[in-house]
Amino acid sequence: MNNKQAIICLNTLLDLRGDYVHQNRSYRLLCEKDLEYFPIFIKMLANISANKVRDYIYEQVGYYPWLYNDIFFKSFNFDHNRCTEQK
Repeated sequence: MNNKQAIICLNTLLDLRGDYVHQNRSYRLLCEKDLEYFPIFIKMLANISANKVRDYIYEQVGYYPWLYNDIFFKSFNFDHNRCTEQK
């Protein structure tokens, strides 16, 4: 998944969340596959972000503040069926 695809996927998640919470049907309905896909996507983004922060802190102070986060979802790919821009 590249940066552009990650942005599309995150925007899709936010649109679906907004529709669900506010009981709108302006986008599309949530499905079971969404409930499996998006938590893994968020964990992947969180791990990548934590690793970047860890590396930055090391560059500034010379030691690592926590252990490296392994990203277990190396096979996680952009799913065009889950991540579509709202029209």
